Amino acid sequence: RHSLPSMLKEVGEALELGVKSFVLFPKVDDTLKTNLACEAYNPEGIVHRAIRMIKAEYPEAIVVTDVALDPYSNQGHDGVVENGVILNDITINQLCKQAVSQA
Repeated sequence: RHSLPSMLKEVGEALELGVKSFVLFPKVDDTLKTNLACEAYNPEGIVHRAIRMIKAEYPEAIVVTDVALDPYSNQGHDGVVENGVILNDITINQLCKQAVSQA
């Protein structure tokens, strides 16, 4: 795990070694987790800030994100859960919001 500043340093060092692609997997604070996982598409969230920082400092870097709700869910699922059932339509909507916001 990295803080945003240490992540940026690590990206710079990796680029110097020839690494060009970086995959971001967030550790989201538990207080930000909800069943709808709205933090997944928060423009000021950890992943969004990380993307902006990397691309501002290293525009040649390829940044890949994990479009998934589980890091943001207080249920621990990749889907929105109601009464023990994953709500597919709502989940797809949330995943689309996340993907578009990170593009």
